[in-house]
Amino acid sequence: MIKLRKQRLESRLNKRLNKVFSSLIIDSSESVSKITKGRIIYISLSVIFLLIIQEAVFNDLRIFNAKPNMAIVFLYTISVVLHVRPAMFAGLFAGLYVDIMYGRYLGVYSLLFMLFAAFVSVISFEQVKLKTIWSLSIAIPSFLIYTMVESFTAKLIALARTGGTVLYENYGVHMLKRILPVTLYDVIIFFILFVPIRLIWDKLGPKYEIF
Repeated sequence: MIKLRKQRLESRLNKRLNKVFSSLIIDSSESVSKITKGRIIYISLSVIFLLIIQEAVFNDLRIFNAKPNMAIVFLYTISVVLHVRPAMFAGLFAGLYVDIMYGRYLGVYSLLFMLFAAFVSVISFEQVKLKTIWSLSIAIPSFLIYTMVESFTAKLIALARTGGTVLYENYGVHMLKRILPVTLYDVIIFFILFVPIRLIWDKLGPKYEIF
């Protein structure tokens, strides 16, 4: 009797694990690409919460004097399954919030985040959008490209303010000390947050679809 109950529990557990694993690997429809009211609220709250955590916690948990960009990690995770237009809206909102709360120049991060989200959406071919495991394949290059572009933009703004003429004294050193550590930290945070972000995202659609 006890053995039979044990077998039944194991069978139920295996079924649930298989269901979760299947939902992470293969999405049976394009519902993950749809924007709903619940997902808009989820994006808004997640960006605000993650940036608070980033500033409150990771300023003291730096790796090689670098901290992760948690908003970019979240934005990548949802943009990889979104179509271009909703991805751009998500990036614009997230960037605007960063500009208002943490930025010095209004519009800089709005533009960077919007372009990043659009870029991720464009390079995410059908297999990437419908099979979650494939979205891991373009995460590292996406984070690297964004960090390089963000750093270049910051340098240009600094030159415009100070009137300097040298963009980088040694780009190789800058790559090793700034670009790669931030990218590495983003990747670490991505692998930690990827599953919970996607599970919540999948549960919030496609009811009350907006676009």
